[in-house]
Amino acid sequence: MLREKASLVAVDAPLYPPKGRGLRKVEKILAENTGTPLLPCSFRGMAKLCLLGVSIRNLLEEAGVYVLETYPAAAARRCGLPRPRRRPFRDICDARIALAAAFSECTGRSYRVCAGRECIVLPDCDILVELCKP
Repeated sequence: MLREKASLVAVDAPLYPPKGRGLRKVEKILAENTGTPLLPCSFRGMAKLCLLGVSIRNLLEEAGVYVLETYPAAAARRCGLPRPRRRPFRDICDARIALAAAFSECTGRSYRVCAGRECIVLPDCDILVELCKP
């Protein structure tokens, strides 16, 4: 990715560590706006993902890449799209959603939920539907 000189990358992981336990403020806002249940970084499986997301953000930002956080489950719910339950189909769907979020951001059509410097970027529903067609 860095070899290809990417200018923007959408990451399906928290990019900022939480302050204390529970959900980050941006996650609470996203849950209220989309009705999507979220897991806090204090949950066992999420703790590793949070650390990985922060590491990825730091690495990419040092290389001059704009990094945005996205949350595929919330995007699918917001746009009324079903997400596959089984892997690898769900992972492929999530990758398409992340791509749609990045494309939406580039075209100024993204749906942003922000709290301070932290934002979660969801794709425009029309773009997402087009990218998720079979």
